[in-house]
Amino acid sequence: MHTVSDGTGYLETFFEEVRSAGFFRRLFSWRHIQALGYEAYKEYGLLLRDQQSHNARVQDLLRQLEEEWSKDRFNIKEIDRLKAELIDARASLNVLNDKVTECEKTITEFRTTERSRQEDYLSKVTSLNTLVEKVNEDERQLQEEKEQAIRSHIEEMKRTWSVHEAKVEETIKNLCKKHQVGYLDKEKVPFKGKPDNTILVCQEYVVFDAKSPEGEDLSNFPDYVKSQAEKASKYVREKDVRKEVFLVVPSNTVHVFREHCINLGDYKAYIITLDSLEPIILSLKKIEDYEFVEQLSPEQRDDICRVIGRLSHLTKRRIQIDTFFCEEFSDALKSCRCLPDDLAQKALEYERSSKVNPPVEQRTKLISDKELERALESARKEAAYLELDTSDEAAGIMQAMPLLKEKSGGKG
Repeated sequence: MHTVSDGTGYLETFFEEVRSAGFFRRLFSWRHIQALGYEAYKEYGLLLRDQQSHNARVQDLLRQLEEEWSKDRFNIKEIDRLKAELIDARASLNVLNDKVTECEKTITEFRTTERSRQEDYLSKVTSLNTLVEKVNEDERQLQEEKEQAIRSHIEEMKRTWSVHEAKVEETIKNLCKKHQVGYLDKEKVPFKGKPDNTILVCQEYVVFDAKSPEGEDLSNFPDYVKSQAEKASKYVREKDVRKEVFLVVPSNTVHVFREHCINLGDYKAYIITLDSLEPIILSLKKIEDYEFVEQLSPEQRDDICRVIGRLSHLTKRRIQIDTFFCEEFSDALKSCRCLPDDLAQKALEYERSSKVNPPVEQRTKLISDKELERALESARKEAAYLELDTSDEAAGIMQAMPLLKEKSGGKG
């Protein structure tokens, strides 16, 4: 007979007892089997409850597994979708990568081009700055040369003006000695006042006063000369003083005068230059060929007036032409500034090496009429060789040219 010592395993023991019990045991030990059956039933109930509990747990696990499986299936679909999106994204990424590569290539080319452009720009800016500096330096040098030329010109004018009085006096003395005309110093004049230079012609005293500017500004010089002409009345009031006064001005100032004859009523003042002294003195000396002016015939007086008029006209015309060409030469010199630097420098070198030597006048040597005629004939031949028209018709055209008449506002 089987026993259960630990209170468990009744079912197994019960089934073993029932299977192995014979007839007599079933007859006499049934109570024991019945008690064991009760215990086995209880154990069966416990097992049934355990099984139900286990089944519940299994159901829970199955439910959880189903839920997780459902989630897994959803996740698989999501994963598949994400995989598809990932494939599309990778394809788009490849396209973008290609575009980025192309853009980087373009950027690299642009940077290379930009760097080259910047270098070219900086090179051109440097060249431009160098050129600007050179132009500024050339302009500065040109301005300095221009200012220096102006200063030199002014200094030369001042030197000319400072020696003008002495030069006039020396020239008149030489001319008077050359043509045998009486000359009187300041201290030897027999009348009041001390004119710079006085000559005696036909028992008349002719006054020559030298006038020059005080400064470089010539705008007031005509008014100054006019006031000096008015003050010369103290001379012409004196006895035996000719009613004509000659005011000798520097040749480079004659262009500022609109008129060269100032009519002051009782007398006239003539504005002349150093070049016109000799023809004027010669025209005055011509009167000495006649002992008395009253004894001259009308034809002789007309001849004298014609000579004086012609000499006066030639003197004024010479002054007018010299002034005209002075301005033209000055404009031509100004136009030389547009020459390129190398040509201007070369021209300057030739200018420095050039020298003009006009004939030197000697006090004891007379200017021969024959020498002048030979020189004139030589000039005519040279003009003919150059095919220049020197006929009377051309001379008449030249004579009729106004030159500076319109500019000066005066009369020739």
